[in-house]
Amino acid sequence: RENDVFKDVDSLYVVGDVHGRYDELVGLLQKSQVIDAETNWIAGKAHLVFLGDLFDRGNDVTKVLWFIYKLEQDAEVKGGKVHVVLGNHEIMTMTNDLRYLSPKEAFVAKSYQKGYAELFHPTKSLLGSWLCSKPSVIKIDKYLFAHGGIVDLGTSSISDFNHTAQTYMQSPVFLDISLKISDSIPHNKEEWEKIRNFFYNEKSPFWYRGYVESDTLEMQLDAMLKKYKSDVHIVAHTPLETISQKYGGKLLTTDLHDAATQLLFLHRKKNRTTNYMINKDGIQSKLE
Repeated sequence: RENDVFKDVDSLYVVGDVHGRYDELVGLLQKSQVIDAETNWIAGKAHLVFLGDLFDRGNDVTKVLWFIYKLEQDAEVKGGKVHVVLGNHEIMTMTNDLRYLSPKEAFVAKSYQKGYAELFHPTKSLLGSWLCSKPSVIKIDKYLFAHGGIVDLGTSSISDFNHTAQTYMQSPVFLDISLKISDSIPHNKEEWEKIRNFFYNEKSPFWYRGYVESDTLEMQLDAMLKKYKSDVHIVAHTPLETISQKYGGKLLTTDLHDAATQLLFLHRKKNRTTNYMINKDGIQSKLE
């Protein structure tokens, strides 16, 4: 299991939902000086966070996954770090909820005479086991990251929550949680309901949209940040026209209607951090 708490980190780049848009993602990272023309890491000791939903909708999910798999290793060698935080579409794909699967990705599985979810099986595939090693929530200095948003993890630490998520993903029950309950499901009903609720509850960190959709939840946000000793919550999942900040900068949003065309850049210099949006042309705009 990977670490989920990091301290004294250099500048941060954050990408929201990618949804299989390989060309857009690579172009954005190149314009942002994260990778070079050959897709090699050039961001030094910076960290790059992919905030979930690499899967579905786009045509190049598999290509995106192998790209990040390689970039993760390249960054590590050069003193940087790539993080992948699980989103609801990672959970959906691994549990065979394929409503948003693109025809091209479906063809990949068909070519190998496999079900698409089999390509990402938690224990029988390389990419599946790699994904299952990833956290659902991470903390970098005073920044708290989750795909949707955190109401309360139900645990005193994010590490406990991630441990529970990864334990559940190793269970055979996990593979069937997207099914509608019936007597034919070969699992204990209480166990099935417990694991399904963990991953599919609308207030789970994979699905929650409240902070982005509302401007009246500051007390809830403050209490959550205090509990997990954080100053800023960074989320994806709920698309907006542009990367933005809410609640006086205590919430930063990264999901976009036009996926993978902007990223959040938290530039750290002499213990001071400035928040920027970088667009697909490489133009930086300070978040106000």
